Amino acid sequence: MTQPLSVVIATRGRPELLARCLRSARAALGPDDEIVVVDSSPDPAPGERIGRECAARVLQTGPGASHQRNIGVLAAKNDVIAFIDDDVQVSSEWADGVREGFSCGPGVAFVTGRIQLLPGQEGYSRPVSIKDDPEPAELTTASRGTLGHGANFAVRKGPFQEVGGFDEQLGPGAPLHAAEDNELMDRLLMAGYTGRYEPRALAWHDQWRDRRDLVKLEWSYGIGTGARLARLARRDRPRARDLATEDLWDNGVRDIPALARAGYEFGVAYVLARLAGTSVGYLRARRSGFADDVPPRLV
Repeated sequence: MTQPLSVVIATRGRPELLARCLRSARAALGPDDEIVVVDSSPDPAPGERIGRECAARVLQTGPGASHQRNIGVLAAKNDVIAFIDDDVQVSSEWADGVREGFSCGPGVAFVTGRIQLLPGQEGYSRPVSIKDDPEPAELTTASRGTLGHGANFAVRKGPFQEVGGFDEQLGPGAPLHAAEDNELMDRLLMAGYTGRYEPRALAWHDQWRDRRDLVKLEWSYGIGTGARLARLARRDRPRARDLATEDLWDNGVRDIPALARAGYEFGVAYVLARLAGTSVGYLRARRSGFADDVPPRLV
């Protein structure tokens, strides 16, 4: 029997992007699948209209992408929940790829998918939320590098609820801005579950931001990364150390001389914004007690 999916899409004030996202998702899904849009827009009318056109349920709630996703999970009727962002479009084989990832074994609690640039955006200078590895892979506590992104991510409802769902202090619209997806994966892996990266679950991420928007985004990514590091350091210090090396050195400080020599001023600004944000996020997490907290069971 084919595993039915509940697709949860958090959105706020981006009706044109949402419409493209929903049309692609509806084309990829089968009759037993469902789409749940969780909208925090001040004006709910556009989202309601687009949802009706694409046979999606639309829920209204307050802001915060993690809060919206948790609400979507609680409303979902199926055991496997797939999350895509409203600025993502999925391929016709995307849903089958998600199902294939979960078919690898009962211990697979989550699946991350492939994310590429939209056709025509190949020259975009600083693509974000991209994962283009060509081969499938098991994801464990020993895995290094980017495990995946919440823009194209699926999870079984039981493990998701067991570990507390998305931490609503993290993510867009929350005090700690970002890293809600990777921090959730941390908790799932530490609870003894495994994940799966499945390239057949292909999506494209629309790179709609300009350079100034990207500097702000890198700052936000840094805030979330710092908070994630602070919490992970309390529970898995070796992994936290590896993550810090990857984010702060391999993908950070080490790049600055080459970017400066190339005269890529915004490239330097992106790196510095992320490094500064990481320091601030780490300190905020330590001072606020976030590093020691564990999200309550989601019910």
